[in-house]
Amino acid sequence: VAYSPDGRFCAIGSENRLPRRLENPAVQIFDTVTWQPVKQLPDAPELSTFRRRVVISGLEYAPEGRRLLVASASEVNLGDGQIEFALEVWDAHTWTLAARLDDFVSQVNDLALLPGGDLLAATDEGLRRYTAAGTYTTILPGNIYRVAAAPNGSQAVMGYCSFKGEAALLDLQTGVVSEPLPGLTQALINSVAFLSDSRRYAVCHDNYWLRQVGRKGALKKLPPGESNRVKHLSAAVSADGKVAFVSWNGTFTVLWGDKFEQGTPWLAHPADRTRADASDFAPPAW
Repeated sequence: VAYSPDGRFCAIGSENRLPRRLENPAVQIFDTVTWQPVKQLPDAPELSTFRRRVVISGLEYAPEGRRLLVASASEVNLGDGQIEFALEVWDAHTWTLAARLDDFVSQVNDLALLPGGDLLAATDEGLRRYTAAGTYTTILPGNIYRVAAAPNGSQAVMGYCSFKGEAALLDLQTGVVSEPLPGLTQALINSVAFLSDSRRYAVCHDNYWLRQVGRKGALKKLPPGESNRVKHLSAAVSADGKVAFVSWNGTFTVLWGDKFEQGTPWLAHPADRTRADASDFAPPAW
């Protein structure tokens, strides 16, 4: 899920799973005043005869609002189960496909935009850095599951695709990777996010951790015993320094303050709790 920078639109990606397959698995664009769908982004017409998009694994608006970046997986040669992964660039004014940056033999797991327009793609083949022209370099090999970049472009926080709760910081100027972050419980990293000050960041799995660059100990983490109650699936940050977590149980927590001493934990929809996969904050001007 991703808001446009001006807050006018909200993009929501879906999966195309059995038993209820969508006729045209796509990204839905909603008007944030009426919350009615205004556009559905399908597969490219020239590709639709022999492929079908089945998973949207990442959505990101470019800061200027003219582009929507989509990480997707498509079934090719329909019927034989072959899956191909790609990065798509959509024109957010005309809603036409501007480019497919590349095809992958393994999954694009996460996206992060850098100042100046470069893009980080966390893939099963490594962390790739794309230029605006569509060329890329692999800046870190390995199986990278999650990535988030500091807004000032100095560094990124990464989660590795393992069930050991491994995450580390990457200096984007030098390419140096820090030691694995201490104290994380052994669980798959579901989400990472940098706050707008470029010094604090969130790591989200069964537990959640709020940390600060250069500090070994956590600023805040889920209270002891609570991590058995929920499984946190997504972290989102706001322009004014708030961070939100949503969970498998349908709860969401919003925290703020220099050390996240303020917050509204354990909010839940009054109906039966159901899994919440992702969240995003509306832009301040909305």
